[in-house]
Amino acid sequence: MNPPAADRVVLFDGKDLSQWHKLNEANTAAQWQVLAGGVMEVVPSAIPTNIQSKATFDDVCLHVEYRTPRFSSGVDVQKQGNSGVYLKSAYEMQILDTHADAAFNQGCGAVYLVSAPKVVACNQFEVWNTYEIEFKSSGWQGQTKTQNAVFEKVTLNGKLVQEKVSLNPPGGYTEAGIPDKPGPQPIALQDHRELVQFRNIWVAVPHY
Repeated sequence: MNPPAADRVVLFDGKDLSQWHKLNEANTAAQWQVLAGGVMEVVPSAIPTNIQSKATFDDVCLHVEYRTPRFSSGVDVQKQGNSGVYLKSAYEMQILDTHADAAFNQGCGAVYLVSAPKVVACNQFEVWNTYEIEFKSSGWQGQTKTQNAVFEKVTLNGKLVQEKVSLNPPGGYTEAGIPDKPGPQPIALQDHRELVQFRNIWVAVPHY
């Protein structure tokens, strides 16, 4: 995924968090921090609170680079640099350092609790990773869903981890407990109380 720069919408350019806000609070600035080198880092809160993009999207191709922190040997796997990228603020692509584990549906590269990655593709802690996510939004007629959302293609560090994964959560609520809703929604990044870092976040809108 390498569209011309003119076709990209930059969500994080390494300078500030002006394109982000606190979860479900459009007028509250994102509380994460910007570090030297054009990096954004999670600032863990007592009650973990995601951040959302000010821009909203239906169909979207997302580029995001992330890095997980070093962790102690023997720590619970869900504390190995846990975070996530949410499409429509609802469907999560997992971030976690599970480079030494077999593929599973809570590991890195998974559509969280829905689809294990095809291969284990994440790097060890303190090494940058690159997600390229092509997401086709759910279709709606009024408040009635007429078409499931689909992760059309997801690569992690250039390796295919998801392809044509249809999303039809029971009762309309995703594994994150978030409803899929009609209309464009923000992209979200997860605060799981881990010092995960992000850089070079941009999107392009596909034309199906």
